[in-house]
Amino acid sequence: MKLTMIDGKVSNAITGTASNWHCSICGKKKSQFSTSSKERTVNEEVLKFGISPLHARIRFLEYFLHLAYDLKYRSLPDNAKRSACKNKELIEMRASEKQRIQKDFKQQTGLNIDQPLVGYGSTNDGNTARRFFKYYEETSKLLE
Repeated sequence: MKLTMIDGKVSNAITGTASNWHCSICGKKKSQFSTSSKERTVNEEVLKFGISPLHARIRFLEYFLHLAYDLKYRSLPDNAKRSACKNKELIEMRASEKQRIQKDFKQQTGLNIDQPLVGYGSTNDGNTARRFFKYYEETSKLLE
């Protein structure tokens, strides 16, 4: 029997990965992913379980949302981008863009996106990600 649609917790239990903060494929912590890929060793046995498309969809959803929040920074010089976390005006500009996108998604698609849920995480779940990508034409218009 091959398990190919498993989530992170099941994968960690089967592979003996110590924590959800570690990759079950290479064993690295999240903070270690910025190091060279030459140092990464892939456990070939773990790949037989597959990679969860559910979690990949959620991460891509979050990636595209965060990219859209920052689109207005594209025209700024690189040094302004680097200091964005220190510049109150840029932080407010990003927050305003995030609120606009969230409002547009709620009004036009009924989706609550990228909002925290007390004791749970966020509204970015599998169903939200599925609808986000299913209606990609509408999504792309809302992210402009």
